[in-house]
Order: sequence, then C-alpha cells, then structure tokens
Amino acid sequence: MTDAVAGGAGGPGRGPGDPAPGQVTVSTPDGDVTGTVRDGVATFRGVPYAAQPRTTAQWFSLPRPVTPWSGALDCTTRVDDRRLSVTVSTPADARPGDRLPVVVFVHGGRYESGHGDGPWYRGQAFARDRGVSVSVTYRLRFEGFLPLRGEEVPEDLGPDEPPVYRGAEDVLAAFRWVRRSITAFGGDPDAVTAAGQSAGGALVSWLLTVPRSEGLIHRAVIMSQGFPRVAWTRRRAAAAAVLGGPLTAAHVAGLPMTRVRRAYRWFSRLYPTDCALGLHPYRPERVRPVPLVVGTMHDEFVRMPAARLADRAWRRPAGRSPGG
Repeated sequence: MTDAVAGGAGGPGRGPGDPAPGQVTVSTPDGDVTGTVRDGVATFRGVPYAAQPRTTAQWFSLPRPVTPWSGALDCTTRVDDRRLSVTVSTPADARPGDRLPVVVFVHGGRYESGHGDGPWYRGQAFARDRGVSVSVTYRLRFEGFLPLRGEEVPEDLGPDEPPVYRGAEDVLAAFRWVRRSITAFGGDPDAVTAAGQSAGGALVSWLLTVPRSEGLIHRAVIMSQGFPRVAWTRRRAAAAAVLGGPLTAAHVAGLPMTRVRRAYRWFSRLYPTDCALGLHPYRPERVRPVPLVVGTMHDEFVRMPAARLADRAWRRPAGRSPGG
C-alpha cells in the first residue's frame, strides 16, 4: 500500500489529505479509495470495478469501464447503489510488493438475491491469515440473467464461447479488476483463487469454461454449485408475458426499471422450487484444467428461520402436535 495507509493505521503523522484515525487510503488505477482499519485488517467496501448502471438500457448492457475519479472515494461503509463493486479485506500493513495470495468470492442467492458486502462474505479471517479477500457484487434477476435478442455482446467473444449472461460478464469484469488493481492492496494477481457458493459456485464453474477468463483464475473452490434443474429457456413465454412484449433488447430498454423489477417478482413466484433464471447450458467438459476443489456445504441454511421451522417439523415424532 502507501504511506497514507500507515498514517491511517497509526503510523506517520496525517496531513490535510490523509485519512482519519482508524481509516486507510490506497491508490488504485482508477483513483484513491478510503477504507477502515480494525483488528489489523483493512476493509474497503463498495470499490467499483465497473460503471454503475443508471438507465434501463445500461442495466441490460455489458459492464462499462469505470471513469477514474479524483480525491478519495469513501469505501468505509456499504453503498447500496454500487451494484458493480467489490469489498476488499487485506492486512493493514500490506504493501504492493507483498504479493499475498488472493481469494475472490462470488456469493449465491438463486441468481436473484445477495450482495458481496454481506456479513457472510467479508474476508477478515483471510486477511488475518495474511491473504487478500475480494467479494463480488453483480447484477441479478432479469438484469443479470435474462438473455435478449439483439443485445450487446463482447467484442472479443470467441466462436466457441458459451452464451453471454450479463451477470457472468460482471463477475468476469471483477476478475479483470483484480488482475490490474489487487497489487495496490498487497495481493498477487498471479495467485488468484476463485471461490463461490450455490449460484456463485455455478458462476465460477461457468467462467472456467469461458476462454476470455484465461489467466485470471489460477485455482478454484466450488461449493454447492447451483444451476437450474430445468433449463430456463423453457420459460421464455412466461418471461415475455410478465415483461409485456418480446424478449428483445429494444423492448426491455424502453421499460422503467420499476416495471422490470416488478415483472421479475411475478415471474419468480411461478418457480418456487427451482432457480427462476440461471446459466444454461453448462458444459463441464470445457472446464479449464486448474487446481479445483468441488464439494457441498454442510448445514448450509441452518441459520435461516425457514430452515429452523422445517427442521423442527422434520424431527417431530409422527402423530404429535407442535404442542404435544
């Protein structure tokens, strides 16, 4: 990192532009970011890896490059409107030459919920063990995973590529951000482990079949990857019905985002036991040969109220009432 980092953590004296006590500033290729320091860990929340979509057309377009900023961007708290962002946790004393191992975590949530800055996904434990953690926030629901006719495709799309999903392109953009920016946080861009759970695990698997991710992911840990059990392509008619027209980029771009998000709520209720949308088709034979661990989560939902109710019902002896 920089001397400003040390100043924020209790090192050299602060000047007019230095961070406040308990804060830390790092210079990235896009601009300075200010995070917090606690228990020897520096955390930066909501660091943009792509430009934030503002219009419906932008929400349904490929991720756009960040416009570099002047001054220090406040990354001390979660900012809800930074959907295309990462949260970074790193040792507070890390320096650009340290080349610490990096873990990039992609959250789950059935392709419709979740945030990389949630308390489940922040990587303070990795940072305390001298690693750098990056958790990714990406587009969800129709915005991330509804393919449209006539939509924008990457310029470098190869002939043997799987279908393009904007949510997957967001995660790919985040790995590209790691490649060019993580040294500022003390990380090694040549030692990146991709990790994901549920839909996030599927996204990591998917990116390992995408030739454009070559050199960005060096090993992977995939937990309870979640692909739709039924190909979402069988649901085109339902998606078109709730959106009130053809599944084209031109039609959807003309809708207010409030209308799009309300339409997804109607659509998702039709498929309560499966992912309403998701990556398809998945070709595991195309996974790039990197060191890989694939497994399932134990007690994945034990802290969720619905799971606790289901557990109590399952364990209740037959013939007994809840109060019996």
